Amino acid sequence: MKALLPVFCRPLGYFVIALGVFMPFLMVLMGRVTDGNLLFYKECSKLLMMMGALMIIFALHKNESAETEKVRNTAVRNAMFLTVLYIFGGMLFRVW
Repeated sequence: MKALLPVFCRPLGYFVIALGVFMPFLMVLMGRVTDGNLLFYKECSKLLMMMGALMIIFALHKNESAETEKVRNTAVRNAMFLTVLYIFGGMLFRVW
């Protein structure tokens, strides 16, 4: 499997993960989080972190070899199965 995203998406993925980690704290400091929407912000934070992790996985490496491509295939297959099917489905069920 070839890389789907360009090289600059790797640091962008780290930024998205950091945004997902620190955004709930900033929202609490601004007074936006209440008891009614706490679950919504929690799930949005998890989705941001998952999206950042997938951006890192799918980003192109500068000196990529055949071994890296093989490891990427295995990691993407496991990530898609575990993340999308199991965790994301459970989050959608809890929000519903």
